[in-house]
Amino acid sequence: MIQIQKGAPPPDPLPDFAILYRTEEMEPESERAFRERTLAFESAIEALRQDRQRLEAELDVAARLQSVATQLISTRGTAELYEGILDATRAILHADFASIQMFHPERGTQGELRLLGHRGFSEEAATHWEWVRLTTQTAWGQALRTGRRVVVPDVRDCDFMAGSDVLQVYLSAGIKAVQTTPLVSRAGALVGMVSTHWREPHEPAASELRALDVLARMAADLIERSRVEEALRESQEHLALAQNAARLGVWNCDLHTNITVFSGEYARLYGLQPDHPPLPHEEWLRLVHPSDRERVEMLLQESIADTHSWDAEFRVVWPDGSMHWLLGKGEVFLDDSGAAVRMAGVNLDITDRKEAEGKLRESEERFRRVFEEGPLGVALVARDSRFLKVNGALCQMVGYTEEELIQKTFADITHPNDVRAVVELAEQLFKREIPFYRIQKRYVKKTGEIVWINLTASLLRDRDGDSLQGLTMIEDITEIKRTQEEALSRQKLEAVGTLASGIAHDFNNLLGAVVAQADLAQAELAAGSSPEEELKAIYDVAMRGSEIVRELMIYAGKESEALGLVDVSQIVEEMLGLLKVSVSKHARLEIDLGHLPAIQASAAQISQLVINLATNASEAIGDRDGVIRMTTRRVMLGHGSWGIEGLAEGEYVQLEVSDTGRGMSPETQARVFDPFFSTKSGGRGLGLAVVYGIVRDLGGAINLVSEPNHGTTFQILLPGTETPPIVMRGPVSHISRPTLPSQAAIVLVVEDEDPLRQAVSKMLGKHGFSVIEAPDGSAALDVIRAQSNPLHVLLLDITLPGASSREVLQEARRLRPEMRVIITSAYTEEMAAASLQSAIEHFVQKPYRLYDLVRLIDATKC
Repeated sequence: MIQIQKGAPPPDPLPDFAILYRTEEMEPESERAFRERTLAFESAIEALRQDRQRLEAELDVAARLQSVATQLISTRGTAELYEGILDATRAILHADFASIQMFHPERGTQGELRLLGHRGFSEEAATHWEWVRLTTQTAWGQALRTGRRVVVPDVRDCDFMAGSDVLQVYLSAGIKAVQTTPLVSRAGALVGMVSTHWREPHEPAASELRALDVLARMAADLIERSRVEEALRESQEHLALAQNAARLGVWNCDLHTNITVFSGEYARLYGLQPDHPPLPHEEWLRLVHPSDRERVEMLLQESIADTHSWDAEFRVVWPDGSMHWLLGKGEVFLDDSGAAVRMAGVNLDITDRKEAEGKLRESEERFRRVFEEGPLGVALVARDSRFLKVNGALCQMVGYTEEELIQKTFADITHPNDVRAVVELAEQLFKREIPFYRIQKRYVKKTGEIVWINLTASLLRDRDGDSLQGLTMIEDITEIKRTQEEALSRQKLEAVGTLASGIAHDFNNLLGAVVAQADLAQAELAAGSSPEEELKAIYDVAMRGSEIVRELMIYAGKESEALGLVDVSQIVEEMLGLLKVSVSKHARLEIDLGHLPAIQASAAQISQLVINLATNASEAIGDRDGVIRMTTRRVMLGHGSWGIEGLAEGEYVQLEVSDTGRGMSPETQARVFDPFFSTKSGGRGLGLAVVYGIVRDLGGAINLVSEPNHGTTFQILLPGTETPPIVMRGPVSHISRPTLPSQAAIVLVVEDEDPLRQAVSKMLGKHGFSVIEAPDGSAALDVIRAQSNPLHVLLLDITLPGASSREVLQEARRLRPEMRVIITSAYTEEMAAASLQSAIEHFVQKPYRLYDLVRLIDATKC
């Protein structure tokens, strides 16, 4: 009996049999025919059943494809789409595994496949098959090579896998059957592959493969669409990020509806909520500041009428009443007929820029007023020293017009003696070796008058730090300088008065002692006794007078000795014995000597510094117990260390003498280096004035620190050298009195001081010399020109009445070149040579000991 399932479509056509006859009632032949007809009928029924099942399967696949298509179309994002394709493929082909690969044409020579998703792969298999090349012996590689679907019912019987390691990988992953279908877009481009795998040998049905083809085409289209949508989404996101980062507001106005649609930062730029609806043109115009509204509207209308772009800066008023500046830019778009239909553009908030511009204008105005109307001279100077811009104060200061100064350099109006220093400083400034400089110098006015100025120069740079021009500020200090010079002149007159008073005091004391000792000597002679003690006392007083003159010469800068490389610590150490007996019994002497570089000086100068400072410290301590501390050390000026104005950077030797005495007030400190100044009644000598003169001559500086009742410290800095000091010898003993008569020689003594000339002549005569005296230059010339008089030695003073000493020297060298010449003077050898305008072979400075002169003449004539 035939049974038709409920709901199934009836077979068409159906056999018209209603009754089955019993086979035993039929004839044998008829029964056989009936049986054959029955079998044929049953075969037809089975074929119909199979067709129905196939149709039902295809309908099921179609329904499933329709559902899958609906699901895939509604997916959000490429990743979700890949997952949907995997599930649909696996379901349609009833597979155990499924995978999807995307094609990357940029990899390799012909592109590669990359595994993006799978169902059922182990982690090891997924890693192994992440990338598939054209040469890979897999179903994916074969499909990539052929461009067609590949079906492998049993991997063990696959030709292109035979003998390769790939087969073992398939079997290890539990895969025995595989199919791979290319995903090709409508444009014919390979998008990727979709594959299914089975644990047992399997061959998909033709209907399943047809359904897979439909799915593959649909999947390729969806993947391409998803990629485009995703790229568009990313582009829109990037655009939105760029707009927000740039704080741009984008707008689009339909000129038919006058409705403006906006995005990005547009709403915020107008103080509106982000979700504010599109704005009608009239409503947008009300947001524009009333003062700018008419101008902006006119620009818009002109732009639409002439179909050109526009841009404008305008103000908008936010709902909270605050005002903001915007920069608007727009472009007009036309339809096919050339009519304006749309305008689009951007807005940018420029409030900060406008505020900065306002502040800049205010700053520039202030600078302009300071530059043009300020009391100080101001100038901008180029690297080549030319004036670029000058103000009225500078023009008035130097007497030139602005046009005249622009044609000059600063060197053109600078005093010639000041040009070199200021040019060197300007070069250092433009080379960035110094950040700025200050200098006091002179300008020469157009009239030729001298103007003293204080000049401060710095560098103006651009945003990149490159030098642009020099900025100089000039202050006229001519009147201040004149006042200072007048005050200095008064101070010098006071100092000269004090100096004269002090010298008179000391010399009166010395002359009093000489007179007293001379009286005693005469008394001794009258009594028949030898006045040896009195004569020695007179000699000592005279030598003390010469020391006073020497100190005066040092103070005046006229006294100098041959300079050498000396060690200050060594000199102080050798003076310890003298220092201990020179200071007060109440003072304890502490010495701390460092290892020092050599300095360029004479030992006598350093000794004078040390003894004067020690004596001053001792007097400050007085009758109270105290400490005098003397230290030496090396110091560095500049390079981050302390410095003293007027001294260059470098290594210096510091001699520091401090005491715990009564200290000094600021008023006392201001005059402490004046000659014969003392806090005691009456000046007692040159003292610290000599110290100041020596330090000045050696190119050093003095730093004084003192406070009443807290002691005093003198710090002396002298420039060091890199050359080691010369080892000093012990003190030279005085020249002893000659014991043997000198050889006979004729000496011409030219001296205008009668007592000195007579004494020298007598002493030389007692020692075997023949002496000819000349009281002036004219007499000396007569003797030299008298050829009958042989002359061996000329003792010549440089200050003479009559003919000058220079004339006498020139005539002596012309007429008697063999004669030895000894120059004598109360001035130094350098001053004597300058006065004679000639080199000096032998020199003796007054006052001198007669025995030393005898020894010198005796050595000279030989």
